[in-house]
Amino acid sequence: MTWAYLPVLNTLLQVFATIGIGGLCGVTGVLKPDEFVPQAVRFVFYVALPCLVTKGIGVGIDFYAEENIWSYIVAFLILRAIALILAVLSVLFTNCREKRRRESIGHVAVLWLTLTWISTVIMGVPISSAVFGNPKLGQKYGILAGISSFIFQLPLQLMFLECHTAEEHAGANLVHAQEQAETGKSSVNVTIQVTPDSSMVPALQNAHNQSDGNAAAIKEDDDTKWWSLVQHGEHISSARLWGKIGLRILRNPVLWGIFCGFFLSLTTAGKYLRCPSESCIEGLSWIASTLTWLGQTVSPVSLF
Repeated sequence: MTWAYLPVLNTLLQVFATIGIGGLCGVTGVLKPDEFVPQAVRFVFYVALPCLVTKGIGVGIDFYAEENIWSYIVAFLILRAIALILAVLSVLFTNCREKRRRESIGHVAVLWLTLTWISTVIMGVPISSAVFGNPKLGQKYGILAGISSFIFQLPLQLMFLECHTAEEHAGANLVHAQEQAETGKSSVNVTIQVTPDSSMVPALQNAHNQSDGNAAAIKEDDDTKWWSLVQHGEHISSARLWGKIGLRILRNPVLWGIFCGFFLSLTTAGKYLRCPSESCIEGLSWIASTLTWLGQTVSPVSLF
């Protein structure tokens, strides 16, 4: 008799082997991380993950099916919320211990993803199959657990990452503006020393104007530093910044994958792509097959 948890062990070994081969390729120079990693991230973000989400929600899930156990879905949603709270508390604790703002919302997003992705998306199906003793039930409950991710976690995850990007961009602009301000101050001193009295006033006026402009740039960038955690002890928001973040989220390909998935499922159009089934249109089965093919590359490419 085969051990019920052998598929779980095989999946774990598969995960570690993929990570190890990726690390080995980077160390030996078979692949150059500086060139490969950015391209791989773009592929996952713009192609593979939207395909995975669209297939998972639109074709793999029938929201009107009676076999959907919504209490099970809600239970996983609660677990994801608990994982989010733990991630926030971990970042807050780190910042309090360091007595300065060391980690930000980007670290919350990474911790939250780490606590939930492998445990449900990668390991969920083999664990469920072992527990229920039936691969079909394992697949079913794995998909049901994934619904909570598509509804709750993925949209929030995108918002966190976009906010982190906006904050990093604002921080870079702030440092640049501060460097310009310091350069302007040093140029004032040089101008005073080498400029004759007749031309000193215009030179000082120009330096003063430049300094004012740099100060305004610093203030403007400082207003966008909304994620403060322990540094300022309060939540700072900017309507302009939130507007930019909202536009970036709306242009996000993963979010469009979620929209397409919900459209296919709620309009019941997805059932015509779900093969084999009674309502399947054989001539359209290539659509779901292609989405599945590309979507299955998300985890291995990311781990690699």
